[in-house]
Amino acid sequence: MRPVLCLIFAGIAAGAVVPPATVAAAAPRQIAIYNDADFAVVELQARAPKTQAWTIDLLGKYSLGVGRAAKATFPANATGCAYDLLATFDDGRKQQMLNVDTCKPGTITFTGPA
Repeated sequence: MRPVLCLIFAGIAAGAVVPPATVAAAAPRQIAIYNDADFAVVELQARAPKTQAWTIDLLGKYSLGVGRAAKATFPANATGCAYDLLATFDDGRKQQMLNVDTCKPGTITFTGPA
């Protein structure tokens, strides 16, 4: 059985059942995200705190429309829970959230730049 790693953009739907063997083998972590801003999120990046480079692309070729929710998947090799997040909106502005606990249950909401 191949593990499926994907971004779910049909909104936050009822959780899918994943066989325990797949979870143990791949162990990717999903975070729930919501766009409460006035513009679509066209890029969502993550990095370990106190590092310079944004090394994790959480949206890939997708975007997150205004008022939409989704689940983004961290790669299986992502370690730790604390990450900085950077959302880029379709008007070019950015919102940065520092030291976000991505292991904590709940939804991470982007409201747009201040």
